[in-house]
Amino acid sequence: MSRFSQTAFKRAYGLTRQWQTLSPSPATSSSLKSSLECQCSTTRAASSSATGKRLVDDDIPFRVVRFVDPESGALRPLTPLRALLGSIDRTTHHIELVADAPDPVVKIVDTKLAREKYKEAKKRAQAAARAQVRKEIQLTWGVAPGDLAHKLEKARQELAGGRKVDLIFASKKGQAVPTKQVTDTRLREVLDTLADVGKEYRARGEQKNMTALYLKPLGES
Repeated sequence: MSRFSQTAFKRAYGLTRQWQTLSPSPATSSSLKSSLECQCSTTRAASSSATGKRLVDDDIPFRVVRFVDPESGALRPLTPLRALLGSIDRTTHHIELVADAPDPVVKIVDTKLAREKYKEAKKRAQAAARAQVRKEIQLTWGVAPGDLAHKLEKARQELAGGRKVDLIFASKKGQAVPTKQVTDTRLREVLDTLADVGKEYRARGEQKNMTALYLKPLGES
């Protein structure tokens, strides 16, 4: 064998021995696989928690759990999750993970009742969101009766829909500035027109030739 061939053979043989040394044994591969599977389960649990959606029933990644006694509220001893799932009517109830450390803790939930509570909470959140929305409607002091009626109808619809309304009255460019008596009368008429759906909730904004009425839905606290 030539000197070049002997050198190449030694290098190839050395790489083969090195690869055999680094390659994991079947037992090691099994251990790694098991570790990865556990890690994946933990990742799935963390991912679901991060989205704000609690894990329920078969999605709970724990074999044994502690559950909250529905009567006393006390934590019961560690129990196999599978046994707990088998003890409930899963057409009417479900098991929900509420904590994962130091021990996984679950509670038994009435599915229908939980759904109703969720819907009610969603309605309250939507109402609160609508209350934060403010619709601005601009008018001039000398607005024509037809235009005034049209804009006040828009304000009425917004207030009836649970939204706040800012009514901004200002002088049109080149238009004579009305007296305080005239502006006070106009504002009172507007408030009387909308009194069945809205009311003032903060001090009026007043600047030169401009006044703002801040209205909120009548039923809003």
